Amino acid sequence: MALPREGNTLSKRYRVLEHGRYLDVPAVSFNTKHGIDGIIRLSPERYLHIPDTTKRYTHFNLEHSGHRIGAIYALPKIVRHGYFVSDTDEKPPVLSFEDIMIARCVSVREFVPYKALTDHDFRYALSIESDAEKLKGEIVFRYAVSLPTLTHKDIVSRGVSVTTLRILTHHQNLEV
Repeated sequence: MALPREGNTLSKRYRVLEHGRYLDVPAVSFNTKHGIDGIIRLSPERYLHIPDTTKRYTHFNLEHSGHRIGAIYALPKIVRHGYFVSDTDEKPPVLSFEDIMIARCVSVREFVPYKALTDHDFRYALSIESDAEKLKGEIVFRYAVSLPTLTHKDIVSRGVSVTTLRILTHHQNLEV
């Protein structure tokens, strides 16, 4: 069963905080302008766990990310979390593209059950998600807010996607 947010408007527009203003920006034109293929949203707290010297980073999503090997991603900070309940009840997250990382996807695995995760999957992961049990807690914490119709059991049962990125730049600013 697909996630309830699949195919919604979040992939078509970004809600951005820039210079104290909220702007809705078409994703395609923003991505084209900056030479990126998409975004991977991170909380500011996650940035605190990624040193400036980091060359690789593994990011986990619920079930399926749609990331592509070779694609370039901006990693904006989530300023305010959003949620998705239905096509008529959605609040996109507010993002900041100031002082962010740009990365290239070097590997991706989709629909991975927690029991199938290996030490290799956690090699470049944050310390707060350095094993399957810690990761379950982090995934539930992140997705219980953005997908409030899913139970904790639903979230865990879906498994994860595992995306490993090569960091191209730190401290990048992308203007709307």
